[in-house]
Amino acid sequence: MSFSSASQLSLQDFLNYPEIEPAREYIAGKIYQKPRLRGKQERVLNRLLETINQTGKRQKSAYAFSNLRCSFENYSLVPDITVFHWNNLPVDSSGNLLRELIPNWIIQILSPEEHSIRSINNILICLQRGAQLGWLVDVMEQKVIAFPEGEQPEIKQKDDCLPVLEGLGTLKLSVRDLFYQR
Repeated sequence: MSFSSASQLSLQDFLNYPEIEPAREYIAGKIYQKPRLRGKQERVLNRLLETINQTGKRQKSAYAFSNLRCSFENYSLVPDITVFHWNNLPVDSSGNLLRELIPNWIIQILSPEEHSIRSINNILICLQRGAQLGWLVDVMEQKVIAFPEGEQPEIKQKDDCLPVLEGLGTLKLSVRDLFYQR
């Protein structure tokens, strides 16, 4: 079956189809193709994932995943990075990853062909359902819009310090840290 933004499948029907690359997302009855990250965007993703996991594992405070499907209510999103508090890791009693989960921190990295409104919408959907933090990373502009829970979004750039998930206190990142290799 071909997917389009006009599809009217239920969430359960959508979840019964096999995963493909790049991933598709289900948002309130519509299906959207997620663009692939390339080059600079992929390097930022990998650097962030490694940095968050090094700190989170050492402190036993948080764990980050890339492209983990998060399904809840009438949504099935695949954020570029999802971060969970250590005591909120999305696994069942057998250690298998769950599908029905809302991340504590969602990070979206814009690809050149991606619509920023859809990425912002995905961040807001998660924040409205319990996420504590969202970031929209624009590699081309070298800026980050930070969405702290219950606060106004802020545009961060250059040496601005970025907010991180509570519990990752020793993780200090500036916008410049995301874009430049040390």
